[in-house]
Amino acid sequence: MKKSESAILLTLFIMVFIVGNVSALTLIKDCQGLQDIKNNLLENYEIVNNIDCSDTVNWNEKNGFEPIKNFGGVLDGKGFTISDLYMRTTYIGMFYGLNKNPTIKNLNFVNAIAIIENEGDGGILFNGGITSSSQEALVDNVSIQGSVYGGTTEYTGGFGGFHSGEKDIISNSHFTGYVEGAGGFIGQSDGIIINCSFSGDVNGTGVDIWWSGPNCVSSGYIDCVPGLTGGFIGWNYGTIESSYSKGTVKGINNVGGFVGGNENYGPIYPANIIDSYSTSEVRGLDYKGGFVGYNVGGDVVNCYSTGEVISNSIIGGFLAYLGNQSGDYECYDSFWDNETSGLTTSACDVMGKTTAQMQDQITYVGWDFDKIWCMMPLGYPYLKWEKQDEDGDCIGDGDDICPETPLDTEVDINGCSVTQFCNQFNPLGDDKKDPNRKACIQADWKDNEEETLVILGKPENPPGKGKGRKEPEDCYIEKNNKKDLDDDLCMVTDIAD
Repeated sequence: MKKSESAILLTLFIMVFIVGNVSALTLIKDCQGLQDIKNNLLENYEIVNNIDCSDTVNWNEKNGFEPIKNFGGVLDGKGFTISDLYMRTTYIGMFYGLNKNPTIKNLNFVNAIAIIENEGDGGILFNGGITSSSQEALVDNVSIQGSVYGGTTEYTGGFGGFHSGEKDIISNSHFTGYVEGAGGFIGQSDGIIINCSFSGDVNGTGVDIWWSGPNCVSSGYIDCVPGLTGGFIGWNYGTIESSYSKGTVKGINNVGGFVGGNENYGPIYPANIIDSYSTSEVRGLDYKGGFVGYNVGGDVVNCYSTGEVISNSIIGGFLAYLGNQSGDYECYDSFWDNETSGLTTSACDVMGKTTAQMQDQITYVGWDFDKIWCMMPLGYPYLKWEKQDEDGDCIGDGDDICPETPLDTEVDINGCSVTQFCNQFNPLGDDKKDPNRKACIQADWKDNEEETLVILGKPENPPGKGKGRKEPEDCYIEKNNKKDLDDDLCMVTDIAD
């Protein structure tokens, strides 16, 4: 055989080997295509357009979309949206159980509805983790707006039910809506959650699990009372970082604005909560905390809560109760607002602060305001991934790349007392506009009422100022019906009450 022929055969062999080891790619363009994933669980899938699943309300004898069991492939939504997905069954979730190394990413849901029957459990996207702890599952950049009804167990949440497997990761994902279950985002989590959020209402009054604690000394854990509800997670054994919950949380017992129960089961299940916050209002009977209902051996680090806590007894502004492993826990560099919460005490040696202190960055010694947190004057800290300027920094950091702001634009300042708006507007005219020049105005309000800043173009003759002024000084600021000249700020602003 000639050398050239050998090279050709070797090349063909390599090509066949590569092709044979690359999973097939299936394109999905409709809701039936999503349902058909159940027929090939290990393939790679891409969604190619927005998908209307409104007809699923009529599928399977009105039970809707059938959960896909043990998915082990890749589903890339490519940023498209699935609308009006409907599911009605006992154990619910678009994916029920994840197997091998599955990945679900870049996907949005709008008006998704899950109705849980027969005391089942689940969530919109998934329920149940991987089937082997040696594998890893990844869910990234998935946002869901919807509702979950009928959850009665700790394995019910809005985004997902049971996040199982210590190597499973959920990142950059969010749920907005209403949940009847244990957690707004996830019911129970053993895995890793980072850069995620829940916004909405959680009703956990139907969650009737029982477990142990100080009134059941022989068992050695938490409390022999029913119930478990958290604004973000109901029951956490895993690790949560850089996440938040907002809205209302209502439950029976063991209720927290962020996590209902946080329980350590050794190094595999550390129950760590780091760099997170909750503004959720908390309501229930007993064991209610603005951030955590109860904690057994878990660490809570660099966290805060501001929500009102309303309960009959055993309550805490930040954390309500510590379990029998209380000697092993640490709650440090964490705070709660003792004015907005209505409470001045908390378990876990957490420091209560006034609203003014909570809105002062000096309070948060040791927090990372470079990579993780941001803060505006007279506002609480927020996570940097929530909102950034064009150069990836915190908004208003003094080094902003100001985007082009259309003239005659209303900007809602959401009650901020101090805020800054920028505009690359050069009063010398469009023909002489300098893209590197930033004309910025800082507006300082003394109250916290919502006001509107209206950014306008430069008038040819500012009222009351006469003619003949030299440009670029031909501009003025209007605040509270009073005009004030400022040679450095060349925009017209009208601040309306």
